[in-house]
Amino acid sequence: MSESYPPIEIWRAAVVELLADALPPEQGQGRAGWNDMAVTAWQFGCMALAALGVAERRPWGAERSAQARGPDPAPRWDDICCVVLSVLGQTGALECLGPDGTLVHDPRWDIDRQALRKESGEPPEPTIAAAHGCGAAHGSAAAVRLLDRLGLVDGGQWSEAAEPIFWRRQPKGWGMAPKADPRFAEALEVCAWTLPEELADEIEQQVDVSEADVDAAMDRHLKAQAELIRDYPAQRRFQQKPSLEGMRRSEIFKRTRRLDNLFFEGWRLSDGWLTDTQLPAALTIFHDPLAMQMREALVRRLFPTSDLGRPPPG
Repeated sequence: MSESYPPIEIWRAAVVELLADALPPEQGQGRAGWNDMAVTAWQFGCMALAALGVAERRPWGAERSAQARGPDPAPRWDDICCVVLSVLGQTGALECLGPDGTLVHDPRWDIDRQALRKESGEPPEPTIAAAHGCGAAHGSAAAVRLLDRLGLVDGGQWSEAAEPIFWRRQPKGWGMAPKADPRFAEALEVCAWTLPEELADEIEQQVDVSEADVDAAMDRHLKAQAELIRDYPAQRRFQQKPSLEGMRRSEIFKRTRRLDNLFFEGWRLSDGWLTDTQLPAALTIFHDPLAMQMREALVRRLFPTSDLGRPPPG
């Protein structure tokens, strides 16, 4: 990743303060920290607090460390930016605006801020101007200061560095189309030519869903269904045998998600596939639409007939 981004010393304390204040507290059973509540933004926040050296990851979220430590390694700037945007969106401290000035709501990421506003309320005035492929946004004063510190805002508008970060969110209404951008095509070339051999083997094992695979998946499903009915007989009335086509679509979906996870964990636009020394600094930003689009493009290029090279079913 380029060293032109703001160093961690500039933004670490401000990011920790945001996350510590925004995330739901966890104080039960003698625990002190933050509960992720199975909410994407809070899960990202707990992950980042641990990576920044002020917490330890727990199944329920993150437990505050008795003594803060210096992050080793320092988490990636681009991943931290994704965490911050997610948390700001979840809390309503940052609201993306469409071309007509109305609020943009994307249920993949943010709660519906529009639904929380009074019907008579006017759309918020933009505090961050559209620039570099990013639409306008309304952010609190504190949010804008933090985004400026992270290098995402410059002179009251989005910076050039903000665009590839927002490609990992793609707010509806902004008209972002990364796949049509030459930088995406260049990244696909790097992704294909630098694909580690072990990942190439894993992808190859997943891309073709045969009749035997569908039959095996059906057998597993029916076995699990029988065990459920055995333990809870009342469930019999709710259980139905799926069709073979339905089972095939389910298997494609599961395999697509497995491949997506490989990209969430180990691929970045600016670097391609991360090396063993780069991986420890990466945060797993799941639901990343850019990573899913690159997975789709890579599979389509290497295995043109695979269903995993198309958008996921359903």
